[in-house]
Amino acid sequence: MQIKPRVAKKKRRRAGGGDSSSEEPWWRNWLVLAMGLWSFTVIFTKTMYEYQYNVVAAKTLTAQEMVTITGYLYAGAGIASTLINISGTDVCLATFGMRGAILATPLALLVASAAILTNLSIETTFVGRLVDLSLRWSLNNTVRTVLWIAVPAQQAATAKPWIEGTVKKMGQAFN
Repeated sequence: MQIKPRVAKKKRRRAGGGDSSSEEPWWRNWLVLAMGLWSFTVIFTKTMYEYQYNVVAAKTLTAQEMVTITGYLYAGAGIASTLINISGTDVCLATFGMRGAILATPLALLVASAAILTNLSIETTFVGRLVDLSLRWSLNNTVRTVLWIAVPAQQAATAKPWIEGTVKKMGQAFN
């Protein structure tokens, strides 16, 4: 009788760092951890912009002006995010690729932060908040959704509630 040597089955590797059977826990997947850090920093920054905008608006505007400018802010963010969703995301992905699309939101927030830092005013906080809202509602959500596709389904099912819930709430709590 001849004994056949055991041959280990090759596991198919996926872009998210896990194999197709996704036996390893999600917290060992570098892509999931990176998305967690990304979600935390975007929400942390959003909360700072929101606070800065509210404080500066309360100090420089009347209650009626504050309501009016906040209405313009959300209307402008809605229009901007719609335009970005219609064509901006496509152009960004075609021109800069996925890496550029991933970096677009943090770079835009960094530029807005620098503007607020150099000139704290209702105008700069308005623009910072507008950039934050429009990109978060459009490009940022699209890129995050595409990145979740690269995570094995089992890991995504257990990690997404933590990343999209707990990590985001922690980003708000640290402000």
